[in-house]
Amino acid sequence: MNQLTDDNLRGHVFVIGSTGSGKSNFLLYTINYIAKRTDSAVIFIDPHGEASLDLARM
Repeated sequence: MNQLTDDNLRGHVFVIGSTGSGKSNFLLYTINYIAKRTDSAVIFIDPHGEASLDLARM
């Protein structure tokens, strides 16, 4: 499996998958990585609000 690089994180991302497939966890860890290692902005839309709380705790 290839690893994400900073170049891979430039642009837009659309993540889809079935319930329980790890979409939220993938996004939380990716956003946390971006926040700590780059000066990029992230827009995270969380209609239920649960993942946003997890992100704030990270």
